[in-house]
Amino acid sequence: MITVGVIGLGNIAHGYDDNPNVKRRIRYPTHLSVLKKNRHFKLVGGADPSRDARKAFARKAHVPVYSDYKTMLRASKPEMIVIATPTATHYSICMEVLRWGVDILLCEKPVAYSARQGREMLVEAQTQRTVFAVNYFRSYDSGYVKLAKLLEKGTWGRVKAIDVNYAGGVFNTASHMIQLMTKFFGKAQSVFVIQKNPAEKDPTHSFVMQYDGFAAVYHGIDSKYYRIFEADILFEKGRLRIASDTLTEYGIKSEAGFSFLHVSKKPHVILDIGESMLDVYSNVYHASRGGALLCSPDDALYALEVAEQVAKK
Repeated sequence: MITVGVIGLGNIAHGYDDNPNVKRRIRYPTHLSVLKKNRHFKLVGGADPSRDARKAFARKAHVPVYSDYKTMLRASKPEMIVIATPTATHYSICMEVLRWGVDILLCEKPVAYSARQGREMLVEAQTQRTVFAVNYFRSYDSGYVKLAKLLEKGTWGRVKAIDVNYAGGVFNTASHMIQLMTKFFGKAQSVFVIQKNPAEKDPTHSFVMQYDGFAAVYHGIDSKYYRIFEADILFEKGRLRIASDTLTEYGIKSEAGFSFLHVSKKPHVILDIGESMLDVYSNVYHASRGGALLCSPDDALYALEVAEQVAKK
């Protein structure tokens, strides 16, 4: 059993368990919900500078909580650390935790707002021989993993075009899709911005990722009224549309001498992210025993590099 400490006791640590809108869609939306379920892990402590956050977490988790994560490291001696703090704090905490010495580090995404910092974290993890996982949960999700295998087999033929719509920042939202598309199709040949939506820290720019034979166009929707996260992928023999993690598959239908796309009644795969976080922890446990991470640190770093490149244009 792997002992775990959580740094940052907010929504992704436990708060989303109390949100009915989240719970309707995701059965295990937090680290705490999974740590209570997965028998391979044992929660031994939590840390957050907020007194209210500590009190709320302690009521649910029944473990010691600390205002200073360094005190938790010394007192609880966890083998694994989850970093669920704001992105701007990831670098300093990750580097401290890695140098202190843990077997496993699971960091929320993105790992930083700087690719340089991300690379330093990865190098330090390699130096310390720490399993360094980043919680781009779709890469671990069983449905998305199956979809990636179908794409690798060429089930729908060559990609012709990809359109992505997103809101909420290139780092905090678009990087999810960048990482997912990297899992599906590899790294792009080039990246360029086509429209800027300025923001102080995390802009929602529109940009293009050019691959060999097709392009992925990311439309940044700068709206305060709604969130959007969707991809439309056209192939030579079909179409996949992912909207809010629901997949619609289109096949080819011929009628009266014409061929057109229609919704498949028997799709190859059904996406359901209700247990994605369980899949994350299952893979992290597998990696701790010598297996491979489904979201490699290099892929997570590449998503950060693209996001930074877009933000700086």
